[in-house]
Amino acid sequence: MIYMNKQVNPRVYSAAPPPSSHVMFYHRRTAADELLDEQKQLFEQLAETLARIGQAVEEGQMKQAQQCEQTAGAFALLEQSLVAGQTEQTKLGGQLVQALADLRQTVTAGQAEQTKLYQELAEALARLEQSLLTQQQTESERQRAWEEQFAKEETARQAVIEALTVQSEAVRRLEQRTAEREQLAEGMAVRLEGQEKLYQKLIDQLELQHVFHQTVIERLEAQEAAQYKITRQLDSLKEALYERCSFIVDGVKQLFHSFFPGRSQKANRQTAEQEESLHV
Repeated sequence: MIYMNKQVNPRVYSAAPPPSSHVMFYHRRTAADELLDEQKQLFEQLAETLARIGQAVEEGQMKQAQQCEQTAGAFALLEQSLVAGQTEQTKLGGQLVQALADLRQTVTAGQAEQTKLYQELAEALARLEQSLLTQQQTESERQRAWEEQFAKEETARQAVIEALTVQSEAVRRLEQRTAEREQLAEGMAVRLEGQEKLYQKLIDQLELQHVFHQTVIERLEAQEAAQYKITRQLDSLKEALYERCSFIVDGVKQLFHSFFPGRSQKANRQTAEQEESLHV
């Protein structure tokens, strides 16, 4: 099914004539050839009939000329017989009557033959006229059918042209949209390339930052180890210092007890209370 777009202008196109190899012209040539062959056969029959009529007329004229010559000879003999005698005249008169009868019979036969030939000619002309009328009617019907077919083909061709016009317009719009999409895709590709470069820079920076963080972590671990070592050393120093201080305090206590024996018990109690409070 062909859809016609009534909004497309112009809607009417001047279609080119069909080529000579079109099927319509082939059928026309075939019908014209058949018509010409039939007319040629009828004309040949008519020519043969006319030839027979002409030949019969010539034969009749020749017979009439011969009869006229015989009649003239008979009249000449009659004149001679008038001079020669009555007997000879009677004889020649009989011959003249016989010649006139033969001439009348020949003329009658020629007229009958001519009438027959004229009737055949009239019948042939009637058949030719009837054939021409029939063929003209057939040709008119074929012409009308061809014109209707050509009108239908023209309408279909017009619809096809309009459909092709609509299709070309749709293709043009599609090409325009495709071009716009290609431009958009090119812009997106350029942006993606820029983003890819930016991502690559970020990756490089992240790698550098990772290396830096790894270095910092290693340094912190080393610093933590050093701090732990220093803490151990400080603990050792604290223990040693505490032992030294305890030894010095014990020495001072002993020296104090040796100088003040009465206060030693009180001092011992205070020392014991302080130790208990420290333990608590």
